[in-house]
Amino acid sequence: MNMMRCEFAVGIDVSRDLSKRKGAMLLRADAQNLPFRDGSFDLITLFSLIEHVPRPDVCLSESIRTLRSDGQLFFQLPNRYFPIELHSGLPLYFYLPKRIRDWLAVTAGLSGMTKIDVPSLRRVRKMLKMIQPSLQLVAVGFYYPEGYLPDSRVLKFFHWIMRRLHIFRILPMGYVGFVSCQTQA
Repeated sequence: MNMMRCEFAVGIDVSRDLSKRKGAMLLRADAQNLPFRDGSFDLITLFSLIEHVPRPDVCLSESIRTLRSDGQLFFQLPNRYFPIELHSGLPLYFYLPKRIRDWLAVTAGLSGMTKIDVPSLRRVRKMLKMIQPSLQLVAVGFYYPEGYLPDSRVLKFFHWIMRRLHIFRILPMGYVGFVSCQTQA
């Protein structure tokens, strides 16, 4: 893989006023409606973002639109089918119907969870194929270090057991994806 030298970075956040830092421009913007021209970037990273936007397909489409023709997109997202939801520590959360998930989140005092919808890796692949059929996604499963988990004794105990039994090899906590926009010859 050809590593690119970063000459200038741009970061966005929809909810915060951001200030300019050396070597980076931080903007208040929506990832579903990026204020950049087509082909503006060599590299785009979406870490812990896709599950937080109402339309992940639009977010991915905007990211692909703003990549150069030989650009690269990296993203990270939790595994929807992991038995414990990683934002909240709630068990089997995404196995439940949406109405029950929302009720559970509000009852547990986690009303912000009603806005989170983690897409499956399969769904992300389908979204990318709809955006541009030639895109190839390479995804690698991983597990979060204990320090990144929500403050939950149950989740940390579950994590400890799974790590010792090497279960993360077959049931990752999340995925890191790489998409190359380079056209295949």
